[in-house]
Amino acid sequence: MTSEAVASPEEGRETDLLHPQMRRRIADRLGWPDLRPAQKLAVPPIVAGQHTLVIAPTAGGKTEAAFFPLLSRMLEVGAAPMSVVYVSPLKALINNVEPRLARYAAMADRAVFRWHGDVGAGQRAAFVREPADVLLTTPESLEALFMGGRQGVFAEVRAIVIDEAHAFAGTDRGVQLACLLERLAAASCHPVQRIALSATLGNPEAFLDWLCGSDQGARAVVNPSRSGIQRHFLLRHLEDAGVEDVARAAAAHLKGRKAMFFTDARRLAEALVPALRAEGIPAVIHHASVDRSLREEVEQEVVRAEESCLVCTSTMEMGVDVGDVEAVLQLDAPLSVASYLQRMGRAGRRGKPGLMVVLTDDREAFLRAVALTSLALRRWVEPVALPERAWTVLVHQVLVRVLAGRRVAVDDMHADLARNVPFRGIRAAEFAVLVDHMCALGLLERVRHQVQLGYEAERQFGQAHFSSLCSVFAEGEEQWQVIAGGRAIGAMDASFLRKAAAEGGFMLAGKAWRAVRIEEGRRRVVVEGLSGGEGGRAPRWRQAGSVGMDGMVAEEMRQLLVGDGVPEWLDAPEQRLLAELRAEASVRGLRPDVFPVWKVRGFVELRTMAGERRNRALALALADAFTARATVRWDRVTLRSARRGVRLSAEEVVQVVGDWATHGLTSADRSAILRGLGPTPGSRFEPYLPQAFAEEVRAGERADADGLEAWLGACRPVLVVPAVYAPDEGTGEVDDLVDVAEA
Repeated sequence: MTSEAVASPEEGRETDLLHPQMRRRIADRLGWPDLRPAQKLAVPPIVAGQHTLVIAPTAGGKTEAAFFPLLSRMLEVGAAPMSVVYVSPLKALINNVEPRLARYAAMADRAVFRWHGDVGAGQRAAFVREPADVLLTTPESLEALFMGGRQGVFAEVRAIVIDEAHAFAGTDRGVQLACLLERLAAASCHPVQRIALSATLGNPEAFLDWLCGSDQGARAVVNPSRSGIQRHFLLRHLEDAGVEDVARAAAAHLKGRKAMFFTDARRLAEALVPALRAEGIPAVIHHASVDRSLREEVEQEVVRAEESCLVCTSTMEMGVDVGDVEAVLQLDAPLSVASYLQRMGRAGRRGKPGLMVVLTDDREAFLRAVALTSLALRRWVEPVALPERAWTVLVHQVLVRVLAGRRVAVDDMHADLARNVPFRGIRAAEFAVLVDHMCALGLLERVRHQVQLGYEAERQFGQAHFSSLCSVFAEGEEQWQVIAGGRAIGAMDASFLRKAAAEGGFMLAGKAWRAVRIEEGRRRVVVEGLSGGEGGRAPRWRQAGSVGMDGMVAEEMRQLLVGDGVPEWLDAPEQRLLAELRAEASVRGLRPDVFPVWKVRGFVELRTMAGERRNRALALALADAFTARATVRWDRVTLRSARRGVRLSAEEVVQVVGDWATHGLTSADRSAILRGLGPTPGSRFEPYLPQAFAEEVRAGERADADGLEAWLGACRPVLVVPAVYAPDEGTGEVDDLVDVAEA
């Protein structure tokens, strides 16, 4: 059903399909002589009502690609109000895009309205009474509308636009959105067209099919060539560099430019801002824990500035518009190609060549940056998971459906939920087991063939009219507000703020603060600025969960070490560093078809470089086989005996792993992996699943036994005996290894 969009009716004349009013006003009001490639190619399928996925770089005009033909259709058919719903992963993106969409909607004599948690109840009530033509919202706000029995507002919906679709792909939030799209389509009197916008997706056709769910309508992927995009790229490694060294190296690329500087930690972003300012760079900060009003002020400040550096984290990967960015800097490297490309795409906007500079301050980050760049140049992007047995979100959906219906027949609920693609792999008998388990936990109560919410659901979720059920993700540690001069400047972990208040100042929003008083009852800390504006404790936030590195990225890093080719885009110093890393890896026992197993002071370490999910499966199987404790990283599994006075035999470990490589994992090994996984950190609804279903979820998300088996078939263990014991701190690594012999 999916096909690449073909220009129609005539190459280069796609805009002829737009309503004459839209064509005139694009030229007159916007002053655009022509549309961009993605915008042109999107016109035929969207005007024709096809489900459409538009793939284009960040700031490549995807929003216009969706809305110009949609507004044209609204003019053609005389669509009633509330005919288009725009869904964004971020409230900040909605706030940012609203003025632009309002301008475009006015070209078709239409209006937009944003609905999310920061919009007042009075404004929302007025919208329900008199809807606008286009609703801008989030999945959580859509869920709240259904939970509140307001599905009637969707009766005239003809199209749904999902912006930054990659942010939903492969997540519980994406499963929730897929369910909401089905409910929204069922609530409408019209066929509902689905339009997704993304910069990076590894399996676009499959994702579009999954997103379309039960609707079998025609669909198209718009993915124009990017051969005309120009970008200058530079990778620099800074050995043993501190924050000040990084700022000094970055300053040369920032002076006189409007730039974005990405890091993967809010803590590091806070440290970079004063260091960059000390180098004369007008740096400002933007991350999720800075108060929304301050973030919006910073966005406007950067738009107006001719020279600035926006230090930011992953939230700015999305399409929040901060004007024409000339350069993007990245400290170290993210864990995925998708994230890397999102950030790279922020430079060189409006058709101008951009600059991408990656600075690394440790060798692993350097190797990862080389791997990500190599994969990106081959146009490889991580394929997203498209679940059909999404158990954790099924628990959530059962709760919200029962809440909305008060009492619901079990068979009817299963029939309704089974129409959702994320649940179509779950059989009726399995659904019955889940409902029985939820009843046993007190989340549900049976009333003959129906169920209603139980006492435990009331206790855990009933506060504020069950508002917490609007979202599927865990919120992490309790956040307290930080108040300065009567104004909120951000939010931080309560435990960190208590400690920082007792011991001195801390950094937040790029400034140093001292606690004046703690207001426990109001969950906030009142602060004042430290003299000089610098100093204080580095901030800390705890995350509910983390994203692991894809096995393909790990494999690329491994191939870089065992191969002999040198990427031509690496400069001489970085080429020498890659050669040095290869020499070290060779001395330590790494080979194309083997991996080293070390025994170092009571530890046995398997340096696999196989990726986190394979390594976790290996670690759990070995921990069970040897009664050992195991720690896991993407590149290694470290084992230590759990029995006092007993040391592991590296020779026996090699033998067992070698047997798995030859004969595969036994059913007992696989059972041990499932038993050992334990609860998924940060998973909100997994605790309410029967054990077998919870183990299935954990295995799918955190351990890859099948992938481990296949990998061991091509890469066997080798025992490596250390010659000099000089362990790295906390790892048991050695500086030199000899006597490499295959076991």
